[in-house]
Amino acid sequence: MPDESAVPLNLNTAPKAICDQIGVPGCIVLIANVDGSIGFSAHGVSPIKANELLSVGIHINLSQHDQMVRDGAAGEYAQRVQASIDAEGGAA
Repeated sequence: MPDESAVPLNLNTAPKAICDQIGVPGCIVLIANVDGSIGFSAHGVSPIKANELLSVGIHINLSQHDQMVRDGAAGEYAQRVQASIDAEGGAA
């Protein structure tokens, strides 16, 4: 039987639920909506800390993509760009 006191999970309630579940003081949640828009919600973080988390997330994502390109596991376009850079003696 479902917990009748449970708060329905949505963009506004997800950050607090995540923090409570994994025991962290704050987090941000980004979602990709069906219409292509992006939703954002946060709990336990100031706007400055949210920006820091997003910046670090972008850095991690770009680093992972760069590694995928180097490993030959990225998309065809990324691989062609890398091959062009390598042919010119550059580094990605």
